Amino acid sequence: MGGFFIGPRTPNSLQKKYCVTNHKFAGPFGVSLNCDSWGFLEYAQKPRELLQKDNLRQSRPLEILLASLISQPLHLINSLDEKSPTAFEKAEYIAYVSLNMLILLAGFWIYYILVNSKRQQTTGGTPLSASTNLTTKYQSLRIGTIAIATLLISNDIVKIYGWSADTEMFNILAPLLCLWALFVIIRNNSFGHISSYIFTLLAGLGITAYGSFLIFVPTMAVPGILILFRERFRPKAIKRVGLHGIALGLVFLTPTLLWYVIVKLTVGSYYIDTIHRKHIFMWIDSAIQHGWLQSVSILYHHTLICLKFLLHQGTILILVMFLLIGARLIWIPKKQIVTDQRLKQLISAAIVISSLYFLFNIFIGFNWKRIEFSILIPWIVVLGAYSQKLSELLKKNQARIFNFILVAGMIAFSIFEIAKSGPYEF
Repeated sequence: MGGFFIGPRTPNSLQKKYCVTNHKFAGPFGVSLNCDSWGFLEYAQKPRELLQKDNLRQSRPLEILLASLISQPLHLINSLDEKSPTAFEKAEYIAYVSLNMLILLAGFWIYYILVNSKRQQTTGGTPLSASTNLTTKYQSLRIGTIAIATLLISNDIVKIYGWSADTEMFNILAPLLCLWALFVIIRNNSFGHISSYIFTLLAGLGITAYGSFLIFVPTMAVPGILILFRERFRPKAIKRVGLHGIALGLVFLTPTLLWYVIVKLTVGSYYIDTIHRKHIFMWIDSAIQHGWLQSVSILYHHTLICLKFLLHQGTILILVMFLLIGARLIWIPKKQIVTDQRLKQLISAAIVISSLYFLFNIFIGFNWKRIEFSILIPWIVVLGAYSQKLSELLKKNQARIFNFILVAGMIAFSIFEIAKSGPYEF
């Protein structure tokens, strides 16, 4: 991420075109702040403005409130520099960048959990039962698996927004949270257990910061539907799934409803920018009125644009996949199982999450590249998990060669990502 601090990256002549403002720091460092950053900085300075009528960020207050909270002690430091006319902005800017880094750290933590397989402690070679005092341990990640994790940083989202005051970094965290929740529920058959409620609460908080956390709703519906099919829609199953579905829905909505009540009582209205100004999903009603042919044409157009973007952005993932498949074919005996039950469940969860994000991007009515990038995030995890599994099965010298190629490739890609010109908007 430090490499993306070299700049500003947007040429001065293109600042107006891409709606950015270049800021130069000491040495070779600088950033290009997009137009939205100034609004986020201002709202973090004066969070009460969120309670003004028709405020653009009114429905997504969480990151602004967190940035405002984090900036308070920073103001005490900046106040020492009384000559600085931008002391407030510096404090808020540091707060937003700190939040961006925390989001990335959370993403790495989820990656670490998902690519790793749990090892139970044993007594005399027999796994301890769940009823005993069992401590779950994680293996250390192989260096190649860690190298693949750098794709969570070496990408155009972090390049453009990592050093900005914005909420776009959630396009990395949101799909990871959905993938983690679905994988845990599938693996442990824990729909309706306490873990599913914890995941739902996190997603409910997340949607008060960024709208794509909405994908968590169909994510949680998937295991419920699977249970109904598995139990052949028996009345008891329908009742159990229905009650948990309602309870999970209430948990998900609670943070938003609490904020809605505060705003409604204070302002008298509640403004959702993506609906009132950007009209997401509103094309569907218009297209239906003009006939099914126009609807199909619009969906076809959105699909082509999305697939083109994924092919371009996913090239590095395809190359890594071919490397992993090649290592498996060359070094691992055909009869030896690499894709175990845990990895199959992770792949299944990744297919579901990527499909939901794909459908979301097609039907939303816009081709927002930053949200489309979320479709690829689950596959970074899958490649990391497969790499970890391969490294465990390879012989020592083979593993060294394999991990060296992965590390060298990821270093080369990171350098390329830092050095390449653009993109200037995403």
